[in-house]
Amino acid sequence: MNNKYEKNFAIFASLKCSRYLQKLCGKHKYNYPSSSYISETQNINNIHALITENVIRLRRERGISQLDLSLSIGYNSTSVISKVESNREGKHLNVEQLYKIACVLDVPIGVFFKNLPYDL
Repeated sequence: MNNKYEKNFAIFASLKCSRYLQKLCGKHKYNYPSSSYISETQNINNIHALITENVIRLRRERGISQLDLSLSIGYNSTSVISKVESNREGKHLNVEQLYKIACVLDVPIGVFFKNLPYDL
């Protein structure tokens, strides 16, 4: 992190995401019949998949390669971005990576969460 603001934002965003996932996958799901909700693991996988789809779409719209994005967020190769985008090895982006990608793509970080089903 480059400065105190970025570090504080990353911590804040991480806490917000954790609370959201707890709400999404936690206690409230038991208020529904068992057949009306997807398992906790599937919910989380769906969330990661939607976030990844948004990252891929925005990266491609801006004509940025996996290598350029990887280098811009501090990696020496495309391996992390490639694994995330192809859903290999259970890799997904954390809040710090999403923040850095948002800066590179010049978009608000919230755009990656577009179309998430908040009422799973």
